[in-house]
Amino acid sequence: NLTDSVVAPLAFYLAFGLAGAAVYRAVNTADAMVGYREGALEHFGKAAARLDDVLSFLPARLAGYAIVAGASFAGESAARALAVMRRDRAATASPNAGWTMAAMAGALGVTLAKSGAYRLGDGVPPVATDIARALRVLFTATALSLLVLIVAAWIVGRIALQSQ
Repeated sequence: NLTDSVVAPLAFYLAFGLAGAAVYRAVNTADAMVGYREGALEHFGKAAARLDDVLSFLPARLAGYAIVAGASFAGESAARALAVMRRDRAATASPNAGWTMAAMAGALGVTLAKSGAYRLGDGVPPVATDIARALRVLFTATALSLLVLIVAAWIVGRIALQSQ
């Protein structure tokens, strides 16, 4: 996932150093392992899930827009990616997952669905040939995300130096 594995850890690294990236990954991993579980870990799981939602809020949106931009550079439909992302981003249970999933569904012109949970995009379900297209969009979006985050960190650093 572009948000969980690339954008958010790098954003937390640039903002808070290695400790920030490690904390983000620990929270995200806890959410993936026990988020919203019942039983002995129920309260821990709910706390991990909610904290992950908060920490991923901005990175998920950056990643969604990076997929829109990446679609354009990868020869897919940026306009459709943006339209589907805007329309379907809230269709998932997570406040963050829908941003990237809907953008990718729109970029590829496919429908991503989980029975009884959500339906993102318009079109047919993806087929094997869509994997290569999705990877082109993903790699381009990853490069754009890295560029934006590095430039943002550089600007913040320059502002901090000038204010001293």
